[in-house]
Amino acid sequence: MANQSNLPQENAAAPAQPPGAAVTLATTPSKSKLIRRLWQISLASLALLVVLILLFYAAMHSTRGSQVLVYLAEKVAGGSLQMRGVSGRLADELQADELIYQDATTRVVISALSLKWRWQSLFDAPLEIEKFSATQVKITSPASATPSSLPQSLQIPLAIKIKQLAVGRLIFTTLGTVSNFGTITAPSADKKITQTEEIDASFTALVGAINIDAKQYLIDAAMQTNWGHIAV
Repeated sequence: MANQSNLPQENAAAPAQPPGAAVTLATTPSKSKLIRRLWQISLASLALLVVLILLFYAAMHSTRGSQVLVYLAEKVAGGSLQMRGVSGRLADELQADELIYQDATTRVVISALSLKWRWQSLFDAPLEIEKFSATQVKITSPASATPSSLPQSLQIPLAIKIKQLAVGRLIFTTLGTVSNFGTITAPSADKKITQTEEIDASFTALVGAINIDAKQYLIDAAMQTNWGHIAV
């Protein structure tokens, strides 16, 4: 009888594959495909960024585009910023019939604003404003029983340099709750309450220049008023 151990074993089982090897080869992309996909994503992101920058640049250099950017800024500010009658261009010179900024403690109203600046200076301090003019700037704060005091810090986020400043009238007012009898009182159900503003200080015909140093927290101002020359 022939030795059965020497016969070819046709029905012998194939060597077992490592567990999960076939699944790994079928589902895992090759290294070259992965690199290609990453390049495509990077190029698409870069192209989108370039398009957004070009659109923003074009918007700043047109009146209609500047109006759209101002509208978007108002929406982002959540109601604390309002600009009416906007004309000109954000890229160099912008005009507005009225600019209103309001937070929890202060309300600033600038009438007939004209602003000429270098927007590139936002990335290279100081922020240079060639010309700032307005017929009136009114700064209103709420009435308080606490005596006024100097702030603990005069730190500002960036240095500002205004080469030409012209303001027809600068007004500081305090908002008070006044009854129809003309006396300061608290709101009540049986009295008609109205909000009035009390003028604390007023300056007219301000012409000059302002230089605010953010590092040393210094304000260097020279202005000509109807009372004479003022230097700080």
